[in-house]
Amino acid sequence: MATSEDINLAIDTRVRRVSEARLIITAVVLEGRSQADAARTYGASQAWVSRLLARYRTEGDTAFEPR
Repeated sequence: MATSEDINLAIDTRVRRVSEARLIITAVVLEGRSQADAARTYGASQAWVSRLLARYRTEGDTAFEPR
């Protein structure tokens, strides 16, 4: 059974991932930065940034939710 500490850590990780996704999408879509630059800046892989932006273009804000 998961402890409350385990649950809080899982929630914190999800919140961080959603926030990171918003930052990356904002950097590329609104600021016009390259995917490679956004990946470097936020410590994400270029492949993840590419998948994230593809989801954003097809799904809109739903893309912010972790998979």
